[in-house]
Amino acid sequence: MLLPPFAIALGWILLSGPNAGTLNVFIRTSLSLDITRGPLNIYTMWGMVFVSGILAIPSMWLLLLGLFRNFDPRLEEAASAQWGKSWQVLKRVTVPLMLPGILAVGVYFSIIFIEAFDVPLAIGTTAEIPVLSTKIYLLTSRAEEGYHYGAAATFGLMTLLAGIVLMVGYLWAVRVSARFAVVTGKGYRPRLVRLGRWKYLALSGVTGYFIVAVILPTLILVWASLLRYYVPFSPDNFHLVSLHNYRLIFARDDFVMALKNTMITACVAATASMLLAAVIAWYLVRRATLMARVLSVLSFVPLAIPNVIIALAILLLYASTPLHGTLLILILAFVTRYLAFTTRVMHAAQLQIDKVLEEAAMVSGAGRFGTFVKINLRVLLPALLNGWLWVVAHVVRDFAVPLFLATSSTLMLANLIWGQWELGSMPVASAYMVILIAIVVVLVFVGRGRLGASRKQ
Repeated sequence: MLLPPFAIALGWILLSGPNAGTLNVFIRTSLSLDITRGPLNIYTMWGMVFVSGILAIPSMWLLLLGLFRNFDPRLEEAASAQWGKSWQVLKRVTVPLMLPGILAVGVYFSIIFIEAFDVPLAIGTTAEIPVLSTKIYLLTSRAEEGYHYGAAATFGLMTLLAGIVLMVGYLWAVRVSARFAVVTGKGYRPRLVRLGRWKYLALSGVTGYFIVAVILPTLILVWASLLRYYVPFSPDNFHLVSLHNYRLIFARDDFVMALKNTMITACVAATASMLLAAVIAWYLVRRATLMARVLSVLSFVPLAIPNVIIALAILLLYASTPLHGTLLILILAFVTRYLAFTTRVMHAAQLQIDKVLEEAAMVSGAGRFGTFVKINLRVLLPALLNGWLWVVAHVVRDFAVPLFLATSSTLMLANLIWGQWELGSMPVASAYMVILIAIVVVLVFVGRGRLGASRKQ
């Protein structure tokens, strides 16, 4: 989940590009095929589906995991006593009870795939397979072809309507799934199922996925970043390896500026988003009013709005204002984008704080603001830091907002990577991507380590 989607897409282009993809060269050589292209070709619709699918699996797994953890095993035990065979239990009990939850996850990820930008940008633009997100970007970014903001807004409205329809379907699926609740007030313990011989198949599947989704694309990016010009991986090409691209990058002024802009934007956007979410969550929990319900809906709305639509709307809204061409417009876009997630995180944490703590602080003369800072924010600190790290990681790896809103003075790392990609400089783009991956991984692991240490204290 830490790896930028554009990095995985770029890695698979290097692996299965029809001409010089490392896997294609390996297959042609191993099987002595008398062809110069293929047999694999990432520049297809199915190539985009494949890369998008492997990127979605970790998040899908996290959402579906709760369904299995909260499933009462006594229901399956009763069904086993009735029908005996496992497949009958699966068919008549397990699947029907989980189907609404699975449907909700499926609808939610339909929204995610509609707004997908990074993978279609990397694969679809070269393959000339347009999707709504990249069509909107190309209409507003190609100066030589003219800026078509009206057409982009039209496509944006189509995308927005599709997102709203799917969000309504998601909310319906969630409401329906509540009727199938299997967690009650009576205590139960989820049952672990021993896989027996099947554990080897399961282990092979997980390992295979990890190799396909993480190991192969990351290693090929590292390989490409060490070359002056890209050649497929081979022991015979080790003599071409050097740190030339990294020396070139670290000597460039625009890299220093982009790195600085990226870190400032990520940290400020994450801080602003989490503090705003903490205030909203407090109001939603402590004030059961019509305004609280309206605020809850408004804070959830950005989840139904695709990323490119938020970026396009902010671009059009602030195009002639002093905000245009500053980091503030980028920060505003990221706060808007991730507010739905951060509000949900803080709302869940706020529900666990008894209002008695706040009442005691008020009686002691702390005041409303002092109570919020000294009680709420202090108790919510673990959730606050977790959400902060999540937002930072996603801002750093985001491509849509920087490509729409960044200017020559507010370049971010995503802009430099895309610029090198458009120029056809694959090794330099790969080096930038390796640096971006390293930044995200170090930020999250250091942050998680410090969070764990603070919890122990």
